[in-house]
Amino acid sequence: MDRGTTHGAQSPTRPPGMTMQQAAREALQVQDACNLSGVVLAFGRILTGPLSHLDTAARNRHPISKLFADKLRDAELLESMDD
Repeated sequence: MDRGTTHGAQSPTRPPGMTMQQAAREALQVQDACNLSGVVLAFGRILTGPLSHLDTAARNRHPISKLFADKLRDAELLESMDD
């Protein structure tokens, strides 16, 4: 099963060498998003990129993760699923 990571190849969904600063910028930009799948995909790219070196507990506590989790709880984002 391909999970977007292969040995020696970049994932087509993850920018090569995304920095922590770029990930933080994306976490802030996603706060204005209205597309649930876009938010989830962006979060996945960051979890498998800049935050991949952290253990699960550290990922869960990281400010970037908290921004994404807050957006996923956003009532407006969830309401858009009802349309």
